[in-house]
Amino acid sequence: MRASKWLFLVAGATLTLAAGVQAHPVTHHRTKTSKARVASGPPSVQQVLQLFQVIHVGDELQQMNAQMDHVMAQAMPCVPVSYWQGFIDAGSTREVMDRMVPVYQRHFTEGEVEGLISFYRSPLGRKVLAEMPETMAEAAKVGQQWGVVRRQQM
Repeated sequence: MRASKWLFLVAGATLTLAAGVQAHPVTHHRTKTSKARVASGPPSVQQVLQLFQVIHVGDELQQMNAQMDHVMAQAMPCVPVSYWQGFIDAGSTREVMDRMVPVYQRHFTEGEVEGLISFYRSPLGRKVLAEMPETMAEAAKVGQQWGVVRRQQM
């Protein structure tokens, strides 16, 4: 299920990088953040879909589908493998992305989405997209190893 983890990591990286891309100070006062977002307005559906294209959300959903048939066949042997092979088709991919758009519209401004698109088109942004899955997998192993040590210390 590496692709599904990657999809969530992309979303998390997107959230994390948004503040840095726009160089907004981090604030914990909710009303200031909300006012700033209202002032510049939410991104359009087209902008969010463009971001999804740049960060390859559709491709990741398709990869999830390619990996899901084996996992789901084991989890639900009563359902034929052929059902899972086409579970996330082009129509389903678009449906999932359409449902994700309002989430991004609530959390990002138009300017922030433009900044994210610019970032992920840059050489560093492309490197983040390429390296993040392996980086996060390695970091997860480090965290697991640390957790084992901490449990042993208890």
